[in-house]
Amino acid sequence: MAKPCAVLVIWWGQRVLILLRAEGSPSPNTFCFPGGHSDNGELSKNTAFRETLEETGLLTFPDRYKHLGTALLKHADIDVFQYKLPEEAHDFVRLSYEHSGYLWVDPQDAWVHELPLTGRVIRTVLASLRDGTTPSFA
Repeated sequence: MAKPCAVLVIWWGQRVLILLRAEGSPSPNTFCFPGGHSDNGELSKNTAFRETLEETGLLTFPDRYKHLGTALLKHADIDVFQYKLPEEAHDFVRLSYEHSGYLWVDPQDAWVHELPLTGRVIRTVLASLRDGTTPSFA
């Protein structure tokens, strides 16, 4: 059975946050969005909120999330949300042990798509953000 998961695409101005997975974590040295597995019965918005806070220290507001779609994968059903930080926000990212670095990237920049990305979901979302389309996870 596929596990429910959620990720959050966080915008700050024209850039989105991607995290570098640390050695010892699944898919080390690849970039991902904040997110993870849902706890039993947890709503996906709450998963995105909790995982983002745990992994980055960023306080977001789930009632302002926009649902971009759900990726139905073999081992996980991943709800993808996006959230826009206020322009006046500061870079207050505080990484957990799961990550060793982060970048604020412009999806329009070609080099971003050449980074080692964790999987199909982040590649699909970044490409759709670059192209100005809705992500298609089919």
